[in-house]
Amino acid sequence: PIIIDNNNNNVPDYIESVALIADESRDVLINIMNYLPEPNDGDGFYDIYIVNQSAWGWNIVENSNTGSSYIKIDNDYNGNNFNSDFCTDNLDKMKISVAHEFFHAIQRAYRPNPSNDHDFFLEMTSMWFEDLMVPDCNDYLSFVDALSYSIFNNPMQKFDGSDLESNQSPANFGYSMALFGHYLSTSVESNIANQFESTIMRKIWENYSSGIDIRDAIIQTVEADFGDSFSRIWA
Repeated sequence: PIIIDNNNNNVPDYIESVALIADESRDVLINIMNYLPEPNDGDGFYDIYIVNQSAWGWNIVENSNTGSSYIKIDNDYNGNNFNSDFCTDNLDKMKISVAHEFFHAIQRAYRPNPSNDHDFFLEMTSMWFEDLMVPDCNDYLSFVDALSYSIFNNPMQKFDGSDLESNQSPANFGYSMALFGHYLSTSVESNIANQFESTIMRKIWENYSSGIDIRDAIIQTVEADFGDSFSRIWA
């Protein structure tokens, strides 16, 4: 990473910024929004690696039985791979990446093995959360109409992306679905002061952790736990 150290404490400012947004994300998820803590890899520390890479961020599972994981983020977010029409500040790009990938770490407490999961829901909820943490960096909007099968360009597709063609990515579809996450936590769950008080997404994760299909988990949460009609809110 860039080695600039304006406060002269022998820790690069970039490293401190990464640590700060990671701690803030963890505090919000666990202590404010009441999610389960991330699975421990055995040493009591959660590992974030800062490397020169082409991706915004990765969450990599260490143990598919326990769900322990680690994160890799970019070292500066410079270059064409990090262009965004909705987020231009490189530090903000780092912050949404850390928040996004750390929510994936929390998700592993509910579903330890990502190979058994629905990518659209993992990405939908992480994109939703990153926007809560860094509200001025709306990169999730980049996906809303960027792909032929994103939510605005193909509104007749199934809400879980199960009718996507084989060459289309459920993960990318999930990025565009962050808009639906905001709808769930503001319009379906409307009696809250802000989305940090939202419980609907956590309730879906709790229902999903029981082993039921993600479609059933979402519909059960909306209809049984919140007394609404899924067909109404999807329309």
